[in-house]
Amino acid sequence: MSPDGVPTAIGDLEQSTRISRAVFLFAYACFIVTACSFMFVVVSSNMRPAAQSGFALGVLFTARWAVSEWRKIKKAESSEELKAAHRAVELKCVIGMAVALVVTGAYGYSASKKNERDRRLHALAVRMDAAESRNAAIRSKFVGAVREHSSSMSTYIQRCKDVESTLDDYESVLREIDGQLAEFADLMPEDKAQPEVMRKIVAIDMESLQPYRREVMLAKQLAALSPENQQTFYENNIVAVLNEEERLALQEIKVMQDAKASGIMLPDNLLKIADQ
Repeated sequence: MSPDGVPTAIGDLEQSTRISRAVFLFAYACFIVTACSFMFVVVSSNMRPAAQSGFALGVLFTARWAVSEWRKIKKAESSEELKAAHRAVELKCVIGMAVALVVTGAYGYSASKKNERDRRLHALAVRMDAAESRNAAIRSKFVGAVREHSSSMSTYIQRCKDVESTLDDYESVLREIDGQLAEFADLMPEDKAQPEVMRKIVAIDMESLQPYRREVMLAKQLAALSPENQQTFYENNIVAVLNEEERLALQEIKVMQDAKASGIMLPDNLLKIADQ
């Protein structure tokens, strides 16, 4: 060591600079972590503003800390030849921060979309369960009326009255189910095969309501006729409507059978129909 102690001072300065660099790197890493965490929280969640303010304070604190440590380094290394190196480091830090924020923001946005989809799927499942419980009785009443055996003209006319009493409610059920299936297909485009098949079945059910309404109208005309004219009217007007109803029923069964053959999962009650 020289008498004036210069080597010792230089060594102390170099050691202090190394410490400042280590602290700066740690502070910069903390800033990146807090900034990315703040970005992820803001983009991916509906966190309250008060909680977001806490994250923002963390970002500001670590940013000031990193800047403070960097200024110490620049002050200790103030020679002209090091300024270009300092600028290169600053540029790399800015680029690194920007890349990290962009990647985190993109990941947060993706997570936000997934969370939103999961939330809507859960809400839809709850609505579908509630609708199923509410609509089961209506559907059962309609199917029971349609399948009711008619041994005479009077029982046939009563059957049509029973069908008519359920038509409007059953149509509402079908429209609600179709809307829910459409929403499910929109939320789960990668798994839309089943809802698309179910919507085809519902569409055929909706179409079949038209001949049922015509049948009800004709049954009212039938009831106004004398017994000796009822059979002729039935054969000339109603049989064609019944054939149309049967055609649509067979078309619906064909859709179910094709879906089953393609490996598309269907509810148990539809599988039983498809096996007929």
